[in-house]
Amino acid sequence: MLKRSTPATPRFVVYNDKWINLFPSAPTSLLTSGSVDEAQNWEELDASQRSIYVREYDLAGISLIVSGFGSTETPTSSGVDPMTAANAMAEWVIQYGVNGIDVDYEAFCNTSVQPN
Repeated sequence: MLKRSTPATPRFVVYNDKWINLFPSAPTSLLTSGSVDEAQNWEELDASQRSIYVREYDLAGISLIVSGFGSTETPTSSGVDPMTAANAMAEWVIQYGVNGIDVDYEAFCNTSVQPN
């Protein structure tokens, strides 16, 4: 690999679990039990509406991603099968036409254990 001569463009992620305007933010969140918050709202839009939003964001250079797990769940310490969870989330991304998923790593920790 060649070393980059310029730094990569920074990426910013904004999460929202309530629509505060008519144009939705990126859909959040996917849990092992299914979609909640904005992800559930995103599912309720028809394919045509979702396509319009994705196109508008794309034209603005913004990627729509969904958040997986968040701080709501602890799939690893709860014994969730990682392949099943990954496949279900990948299927959701494809079915609902978003650009990707952000798997929140803190969800993999046992929240009762605090770092020193």
